[in-house]
Formats: sequence, structure tokens, C-alpha cells
Amino acid sequence: MSKSNTKRERHVLYNILNKMPRDELLDLYYSQLGDVSKINQIAVSLNVLNNLTIIGRVDHSLIPAYLQKAHVCLSFLEVNKTYSLSPPQKIFEYFAMGKPVIANNIPTHTEYIQNGYNGYVIDMDPAQFKQAVMRLCNSRRQYKQMSRNCIEYSKKYDIRIVENRLVSKIDSLILN
Repeated sequence: MSKSNTKRERHVLYNILNKMPRDELLDLYYSQLGDVSKINQIAVSLNVLNNLTIIGRVDHSLIPAYLQKAHVCLSFLEVNKTYSLSPPQKIFEYFAMGKPVIANNIPTHTEYIQNGYNGYVIDMDPAQFKQAVMRLCNSRRQYKQMSRNCIEYSKKYDIRIVENRLVSKIDSLILN
């Protein structure tokens, strides 16, 4: 499943779809903020519309249902100050649902995604994307282990644990 809202993310996805042999194409769910006409046009021109379910903007309450259907989730983000300092919430949601993440190489991804453990960090390159997806598809045992790793890893960022740590820090600052 991919949630995309930048031209760069869409460009990478289009290149991936265009370069993958038709017999290796997987079924993809694609959620895009805003106008989906461009991805529709590209899917038709690449003859991959049958492999792509374009769902457009999704009500927040429906996201868990779509994530449940997904095997792998994507996080291709722009290089900017926001994403250099603050990780996207979606990667923690993906982990909590046991979904390995394929993400581009930016600091907030490399800080949380460990190649082969809970996902893969790649350059914005269709060949690397294909390789990461095929690794997950070709080894059911590895995929299951990575899914378990994702769930376990997500527990470190459970809001209750983070909240308790934050409250303890604030208390220690106030009391000292």
C-alpha cells in the first residue's frame, strides 16, 4: 500500500511500474491525496490498471482495513526539514500492524527502519524497490519474521510508554 502526495513519490512509483516485467507485477493498492486522474492515466498507458487499485483519498477510519490487506507498506518522502527532524506517523502505524516498510533514504527512515529487520531503506530507484519487494515475496519465512519484528519494534513507541517517559522527564525537571 502506498500513500503518496508528492510528485517525486508518484514519479518513483510510475518508473517502478513501467520497468517491472508484466509477469512480475504485483497487485497494488494506491492511496493518493488529491487528484488521482494522473495515476489513472499512467496506469492505463503502462497497461497495469488491472494490477493497481486506486482508492484516492481515504477516510481516516478506513485506513486500518486497507493496511490489513497490505503486505508491504511504503514511505517515500520528500527531503525537507520537517521529515529530517520528525518521522512520519505512518511508519509506526505500519509497524504496529506487522507490515514491513520500504522507504526512501532519509534520516527519519534510517533511524527507525533496519534493512532486513523491519523493512528496507532504498534509494529512489525502481530496481532497488523491485529487489526489496521481491525479497519479501520470495521468502515467506523471512516475511513472517519481519512482520513479528515490526510488531515487537512498534512496542517501543506505544503512546502509553512514550507518555510515561515524557511525564517522568517533566517531573524530574520540575522537582530538580
